[in-house]
Amino acid sequence: MIGGAGQTASLIVFDDGILVVSGSKAASAGVAFGAIGGAVGAVAAKKALAKKLAIIDELGPSASSGQAAAAVKGAQHLSATDITAARIAKGLGQGRKLRFDLPSGPVKLRWAGKQTPVATVAGLLQLLLGDRLEVDEGAT
Repeated sequence: MIGGAGQTASLIVFDDGILVVSGSKAASAGVAFGAIGGAVGAVAAKKALAKKLAIIDELGPSASSGQAAAAVKGAQHLSATDITAARIAKGLGQGRKLRFDLPSGPVKLRWAGKQTPVATVAGLLQLLLGDRLEVDEGAT
């Protein structure tokens, strides 16, 4: 798992796919109300994410990514067979970008490189995607 209950989103790698789970979108609306609203929204998003991750944990280690996606409202399921390519690239500052190419179009994600090192992300994705994963030289 990349991210976790202390974050506002997580990427969970299963044997058969990937699940992108985020806190509630309503919680992120607090940003529109300035710094205080943003702080309240971030706390709410972290709590919502923790609840969603607990649901996935309850499914047990034998659960598939599809089962987890069905159990968690708003989770984005990326089947391993649908991912044609993936790329990790450098973003702004310490940020990193992750792009999955699917027949339905790309899925683009960002994360803070300090919180989760590129080597950790690449290691997990390499197990699932093999040579379909590309890590840009500047991303490491």
